[in-house]
Amino acid sequence: MSLPDYYRILGVSRTASPSELKAAYRSLALQYHPDLHPNNPQAEEVLKNINQAYDVLSDAQQRWQYDTHTVSPGYTPSTTWNASSRPATPPRPKSTWSYAGFRPRRQADSAGQFPKFHRKTVLAFWIVGLLVILFIGLWVGPLQSLRFGRLPAATAPRVKHQLEFVATVPYTRLWFVDVDGITYTRHAQVPKESFRAGQTLNISYTTSINAGRIFIGVKGNRLQAGSTAPFASGEWFERSGQSALKITIPTSDDYVVFLNLEQFVGSVKLNWAIQNP
Repeated sequence: MSLPDYYRILGVSRTASPSELKAAYRSLALQYHPDLHPNNPQAEEVLKNINQAYDVLSDAQQRWQYDTHTVSPGYTPSTTWNASSRPATPPRPKSTWSYAGFRPRRQADSAGQFPKFHRKTVLAFWIVGLLVILFIGLWVGPLQSLRFGRLPAATAPRVKHQLEFVATVPYTRLWFVDVDGITYTRHAQVPKESFRAGQTLNISYTTSINAGRIFIGVKGNRLQAGSTAPFASGEWFERSGQSALKITIPTSDDYVVFLNLEQFVGSVKLNWAIQNP
């Protein structure tokens, strides 16, 4: 079975270290995020391929399994998007496992031993069962949470200009927050707040970070003069702490608070308020 060339998708060599994989992933995820390309419907598909490649190669066990199936050097991506597009992921084939070799259980022979073929069958079923349990525990649960856009844990009661977010599994996702502390996966879906030029948005935060990092900031609605993207400002956090961000609004516009999580495990509490000049 031909597999996608995940190394080619991330633009790294097959001997790339975990730090090189992480750096390449962060750069591509920021470059191809759909919110930075609202007029290109293929942006989300490209980012999905990048996420899948990193999910496999960043896990030591999955990378070893992937490397045992050599990718053909002639692999050609089926989806193109501009000059630096990444290949789309081919559909996962259905299982082809067959019960053709299964036989009913035999009775023990005169020495009290079961036939050798029966012992091998039982051992094979035990091994497959353990692998399935490991697969479900380490991969399917977090993946389903990301795929369907569910929060990993319940948020606190809704309070105006307040959010409490808890991630119990490694999370990589961009979340936008409205004035009532409700999270959205797309910038266009969020009810915005109108700010005037010169106003200051004070965001007080408390972070408890067990892994990964988180970006806390504010994003505008319209493109800025001389730029191809809306105004966005904030900071990355990789350690637990408590402080406040002060972001001055450059032009009158509709703005929204947002979080960018990269393999984040932990919690964050936000409170924000508008201060007039």
